Amino acid sequence: GKAAKGGPTADVQQKMQAHAETQAALIRQLQDQVSELEAKNAQAATTAVGGVPGGAHPTGSFSDFDPTVTKVVHMADNPLTRALAAAKEASSAMQTETDAVATETAARELAETRNNPEQSEIKNHRLKEAVNKTIQEFREACYELTGFRVDVMGGMQYHLRSMYAERQEDVLMFQATKSGMQLLETPFSTTVTDLIEGYLGRFNSIPAFLSAVTLELFSRQTVL
Repeated sequence: GKAAKGGPTADVQQKMQAHAETQAALIRQLQDQVSELEAKNAQAATTAVGGVPGGAHPTGSFSDFDPTVTKVVHMADNPLTRALAAAKEASSAMQTETDAVATETAARELAETRNNPEQSEIKNHRLKEAVNKTIQEFREACYELTGFRVDVMGGMQYHLRSMYAERQEDVLMFQATKSGMQLLETPFSTTVTDLIEGYLGRFNSIPAFLSAVTLELFSRQTVL
Protein backbone atom coordinates (compact mmCIF):
# COMPACT_ATOMS: atom_id res chain seq x y z
CA GLY A 1 0.00 0.00 0.00
CA LYS A 2 1.10 3.55 -0.62
CA ALA A 3 1.42 6.00 2.21
CA ALA A 4 -1.16 8.76 2.19
CA LYS A 5 0.20 12.15 1.33
CA GLY A 6 -0.84 15.39 2.98
CA GLY A 7 -0.28 17.53 6.04
CA PRO A 8 -0.01 16.44 9.68
CA THR A 9 -2.74 14.16 11.01
CA ALA A 10 -5.24 15.30 13.62
CA ASP A 11 -3.18 13.59 16.34
CA VAL A 12 -0.04 15.43 15.25
CA GLN A 13 -1.90 18.74 15.11
CA GLN A 14 -3.25 18.22 18.63
CA LYS A 15 0.24 17.51 19.96
CA MET A 16 1.61 20.58 18.16
CA GLN A 17 -1.23 22.70 19.54
CA ALA A 18 -0.61 21.50 23.11
CA HIS A 19 3.11 22.19 22.74
CA ALA A 20 2.42 25.66 21.33
CA GLU A 21 0.14 26.48 24.27
CA THR A 22 2.88 25.43 26.68
CA GLN A 23 5.34 27.65 24.84
CA ALA A 24 2.94 30.59 24.94
CA ALA A 25 2.54 30.19 28.71
CA LEU A 26 6.32 30.15 29.21
CA ILE A 27 6.76 33.20 26.99
CA ARG A 28 4.07 35.08 28.92
CA GLN A 29 5.87 34.18 32.15
CA LEU A 30 9.15 35.51 30.77
CA GLN A 31 7.41 38.67 29.54
CA ASP A 32 6.00 39.25 33.03
CA GLN A 33 9.48 38.86 34.49
CA VAL A 34 10.88 41.29 31.91
CA SER A 35 8.16 43.84 32.69
CA GLU A 36 8.96 43.55 36.40
CA LEU A 37 12.67 44.04 35.72
CA GLU A 38 11.93 47.02 33.46
CA ALA A 39 10.00 48.67 36.28
CA LYS A 40 12.84 48.04 38.73
CA ASN A 41 15.40 49.28 36.23
CA ALA A 42 13.43 52.48 35.61
CA GLN A 43 13.17 53.09 39.34
CA ALA A 44 16.90 52.54 39.76
CA ALA A 45 17.68 54.90 36.87
CA THR A 46 15.80 57.80 38.50
CA THR A 47 17.65 57.41 41.79
CA ALA A 48 21.17 56.53 40.60
CA VAL A 49 22.90 59.96 40.38
CA GLY A 50 26.44 61.29 40.78
CA GLY A 51 28.52 64.45 40.47
CA VAL A 52 25.78 66.71 41.84
CA PRO A 53 26.99 69.97 43.53
CA GLY A 54 25.88 70.07 47.08
CA GLY A 55 25.01 66.38 47.15
CA ALA A 56 22.42 64.16 45.49
CA HIS A 57 18.76 65.06 45.38
CA PRO A 58 17.24 63.58 48.51
CA THR A 59 13.96 62.52 46.90
CA GLY A 60 15.33 61.12 43.65
CA SER A 61 11.93 61.86 41.97
CA PHE A 62 11.66 62.13 38.19
CA SER A 63 10.43 65.75 38.50
CA ASP A 64 13.75 66.67 40.12
CA PHE A 65 15.77 65.27 37.23
CA ASP A 66 18.19 67.84 35.72
CA PRO A 67 20.40 66.50 32.89
CA THR A 68 22.98 69.21 33.55
CA VAL A 69 23.68 68.06 37.09
CA THR A 70 22.40 64.48 37.16
CA LYS A 71 24.24 61.53 35.79
CA VAL A 72 21.99 58.49 35.15
CA VAL A 73 23.81 55.25 35.70
CA HIS A 74 22.86 52.46 33.25
CA MET A 75 24.99 49.35 33.23
CA ALA A 76 25.59 47.69 29.86
CA ASP A 77 25.09 44.29 31.47
CA ASN A 78 22.07 44.92 33.67
CA PRO A 79 19.23 42.62 34.80
CA LEU A 80 16.89 43.89 32.10
CA THR A 81 19.36 43.16 29.30
CA ARG A 82 20.03 39.70 30.67
CA ALA A 83 16.29 38.98 31.00
CA LEU A 84 15.57 40.11 27.44
CA ALA A 85 18.38 37.96 26.11
CA ALA A 86 17.13 34.99 28.13
CA ALA A 87 13.58 35.45 26.83
CA LYS A 88 14.78 35.61 23.24
CA GLU A 89 16.94 32.54 23.71
CA ALA A 90 14.10 30.61 25.38
CA SER A 91 11.65 31.52 22.61
CA SER A 92 14.10 30.40 19.94
CA ALA A 93 14.79 27.15 21.78
CA MET A 94 11.08 26.38 22.19
CA GLN A 95 10.42 27.03 18.49
CA THR A 96 13.24 24.70 17.57
CA GLU A 97 11.82 22.06 19.91
CA THR A 98 8.33 22.44 18.38
CA ASP A 99 9.68 21.95 14.87
CA ALA A 100 11.64 18.91 16.00
CA VAL A 101 8.59 17.34 17.70
CA ALA A 102 6.41 17.91 14.62
CA THR A 103 9.02 16.46 12.29
CA GLU A 104 9.66 13.46 14.52
CA THR A 105 5.96 12.69 14.98
CA ALA A 106 5.18 13.00 11.28
CA ALA A 107 8.15 10.79 10.39
CA ARG A 108 7.12 8.18 12.95
CA GLU A 109 3.54 8.03 11.66
CA LEU A 110 4.77 7.84 8.07
CA ALA A 111 7.06 4.96 8.99
CA GLU A 112 4.23 3.18 10.79
CA THR A 113 2.03 3.58 7.72
CA ARG A 114 4.71 2.17 5.44
CA ASN A 115 5.44 -0.72 7.77
CA ASN A 116 1.78 -1.52 8.31
CA PRO A 117 -0.13 -0.89 5.04
CA GLU A 118 -3.07 -2.95 6.27
CA GLN A 119 -3.63 -0.55 9.14
CA SER A 120 -3.52 2.34 6.67
CA GLU A 121 -6.12 0.63 4.49
CA ILE A 122 -8.36 0.14 7.52
CA LYS A 123 -8.12 3.83 8.40
CA ASN A 124 -8.89 4.85 4.82
CA HIS A 125 -11.86 2.48 4.71
CA ARG A 126 -13.27 3.89 7.95
CA LEU A 127 -12.80 7.42 6.63
CA LYS A 128 -14.68 6.59 3.43
CA GLU A 129 -17.48 5.01 5.44
CA ALA A 130 -17.76 8.11 7.62
CA VAL A 131 -17.85 10.41 4.59
CA ASN A 132 -20.47 8.28 2.81
CA LYS A 133 -22.60 8.21 5.96
CA THR A 134 -22.44 12.00 6.25
CA ILE A 135 -23.39 12.43 2.59
CA GLN A 136 -26.32 10.04 2.95
CA GLU A 137 -27.56 11.80 6.09
CA PHE A 138 -27.32 15.15 4.28
CA ARG A 139 -29.29 13.84 1.28
CA GLU A 140 -32.00 12.45 3.54
CA ALA A 141 -32.22 15.74 5.41
CA CYS A 142 -32.58 17.66 2.13
CA TYR A 143 -35.27 15.21 1.00
CA GLU A 144 -37.26 15.63 4.20
CA LEU A 145 -36.89 19.43 4.22
CA THR A 146 -37.44 20.26 0.54
CA GLY A 147 -39.54 17.30 -0.59
CA PHE A 148 -37.17 16.51 -3.48
CA ARG A 149 -34.55 13.83 -3.83
CA VAL A 150 -31.61 15.22 -5.78
CA ASP A 151 -29.41 12.89 -7.81
CA VAL A 152 -26.21 14.19 -9.37
CA MET A 153 -25.85 12.97 -12.95
CA GLY A 154 -23.00 13.32 -15.42
CA GLY A 155 -22.44 16.50 -17.38
CA MET A 156 -23.45 18.82 -14.51
CA GLN A 157 -27.06 17.62 -14.59
CA TYR A 158 -29.33 17.15 -11.59
CA HIS A 159 -32.47 15.00 -11.42
CA LEU A 160 -35.14 16.00 -8.92
CA ARG A 161 -37.95 13.67 -7.91
CA SER A 162 -40.70 14.80 -5.53
CA MET A 163 -41.72 12.65 -2.60
CA TYR A 164 -45.27 13.14 -3.92
CA ALA A 165 -44.43 11.94 -7.43
CA GLU A 166 -47.08 9.62 -8.87
CA ARG A 167 -44.52 7.57 -10.82
CA GLN A 168 -40.85 6.77 -10.37
CA GLU A 169 -40.00 8.35 -13.74
CA ASP A 170 -41.69 11.67 -12.86
CA VAL A 171 -38.52 13.75 -12.56
CA LEU A 172 -37.37 17.27 -13.30
CA MET A 173 -33.95 17.71 -14.86
CA PHE A 174 -31.76 20.78 -14.45
CA GLN A 175 -28.56 21.65 -16.26
CA ALA A 176 -25.89 23.77 -14.54
CA THR A 177 -24.59 26.52 -16.85
CA LYS A 178 -22.51 29.67 -16.47
CA SER A 179 -25.71 31.72 -16.36
CA GLY A 180 -27.32 29.47 -13.74
CA MET A 181 -29.60 26.43 -13.60
CA GLN A 182 -31.67 25.68 -16.69
CA LEU A 183 -34.73 23.41 -16.70
CA LEU A 184 -34.55 20.68 -19.35
CA GLU A 185 -37.59 19.07 -20.87
CA THR A 186 -38.73 15.70 -19.51
CA PRO A 187 -42.00 13.81 -19.89
CA PHE A 188 -43.02 15.04 -16.44
CA SER A 189 -42.13 18.70 -17.12
CA THR A 190 -44.62 18.75 -20.02
CA THR A 191 -47.41 18.16 -17.49
CA VAL A 192 -46.62 21.32 -15.52
CA THR A 193 -46.17 23.82 -18.34
CA ASP A 194 -48.45 26.35 -16.66
CA LEU A 195 -46.21 26.37 -13.58
CA ILE A 196 -43.12 26.69 -15.77
CA GLU A 197 -44.56 29.69 -17.60
CA GLY A 198 -45.76 31.33 -14.41
CA TYR A 199 -42.81 30.88 -12.06
CA LEU A 200 -39.86 30.42 -14.42
CA GLY A 201 -40.96 32.36 -17.49
CA ARG A 202 -42.41 35.30 -15.58
CA PHE A 203 -40.48 35.45 -12.32
CA ASN A 204 -37.40 33.30 -13.10
CA SER A 205 -37.67 31.70 -9.65
CA ILE A 206 -36.69 28.05 -9.41
CA PRO A 207 -37.51 27.83 -5.64
CA ALA A 208 -41.01 29.19 -6.25
CA PHE A 209 -41.46 26.78 -9.17
CA LEU A 210 -40.40 23.77 -7.10
CA SER A 211 -42.71 24.84 -4.28
CA ALA A 212 -45.59 25.11 -6.74
CA VAL A 213 -44.81 21.65 -8.12
CA THR A 214 -44.81 20.26 -4.58
CA LEU A 215 -48.22 21.80 -3.84
CA GLU A 216 -49.59 20.59 -7.17
CA LEU A 217 -48.51 16.99 -6.58
CA PHE A 218 -49.58 17.15 -2.95
CA SER A 219 -53.07 18.31 -3.94
CA ARG A 220 -53.40 15.42 -6.40
CA GLN A 221 -52.89 12.91 -3.58
CA THR A 222 -54.60 14.67 -0.71
CA VAL A 223 -58.16 15.76 -0.10
CA LEU A 224 -58.10 19.00 1.89
